[in-house]
Amino acid sequence: MSDIKPLLRSAKEKLAAADISEVDAEHLLAYVLGISRMDLHNSVKLEEALKALGDFGVIEDTFAKLISRRAAHEPLQYLTGIAYFRHLEIEVGPGVLVPRPDS
Repeated sequence: MSDIKPLLRSAKEKLAAADISEVDAEHLLAYVLGISRMDLHNSVKLEEALKALGDFGVIEDTFAKLISRRAAHEPLQYLTGIAYFRHLEIEVGPGVLVPRPDS
């Protein structure tokens, strides 16, 4: 199974260069793999997700496109389609204001 560490490191560097939090790379990779961000650090769950998706090239391409869009300052919530507000999970997309805890 392919190692995701170099892929994630490169994505974090690209986001850091765009003055965007590196943790967004973890959120996007978890989104692509269909797991939680915390599961990225669980080798068993990560391996299961990678096996279930199969083609690592597709994972890389999808992730790279999302990282490029995020580096262009597209909101993370628009990329994943989900915004968290208090204990709610809200579907969002372009044209929808992203709820923020401070508003």
